[in-house]
Amino acid sequence: MTTINEVKNHPHIHQPGKLALFSPSETFHMIFDVEKALIGFKEYDYDLIEASCMAVAELRYDTVHEGPKDTMELDSMVARLGYGPMMFLAAMQKSEELSGGMVPHTSPHYVTKAASDMIESFYSGANAVYTMGYGYEGKHSKDHLNFVYQSASHMDWSTMERNLNLILQHSDGTYMEYMWDVGESWLINAMRDIYHVT
Repeated sequence: MTTINEVKNHPHIHQPGKLALFSPSETFHMIFDVEKALIGFKEYDYDLIEASCMAVAELRYDTVHEGPKDTMELDSMVARLGYGPMMFLAAMQKSEELSGGMVPHTSPHYVTKAASDMIESFYSGANAVYTMGYGYEGKHSKDHLNFVYQSASHMDWSTMERNLNLILQHSDGTYMEYMWDVGESWLINAMRDIYHVT
């Protein structure tokens, strides 16, 4: 098992600091800054709560089997600058709790250049040390997007789980329900902006 502290040698993966990994459902995962979120909740500052969200990812079961069977598809993801790799890694490992691995969105129309570049770092770049997997005959023109990503070694997320408990101790659950709503809203709005949905 790779500990989260070992990622200091890989600048593309952030140190946990006061970050928390929150997975309110099997398919929805987010990373947020606990200190910012707590201040935001205490001061009823919606903007600060939204600013505490560092990354959000939503997976989906590949029910139409455009990718290999027994995989989950990274349906959508948004991240602040530098937090995409950590979110990708967390989503990949969460997918393995339910399936045989994670594939990027199977439609070429729904993978931006920025997302493609980040994913490529897990295929053949600095973050490839964290992954293994296999290729498949997909619709993308690039091999790293027609690939099932699996963990080469599992990260230890215990620091981020402890950080999550810091906020759970201050709420009966309403904070986290609200945080989920904020994350969903941010993701939806980001996808609308990227794909110009009206």
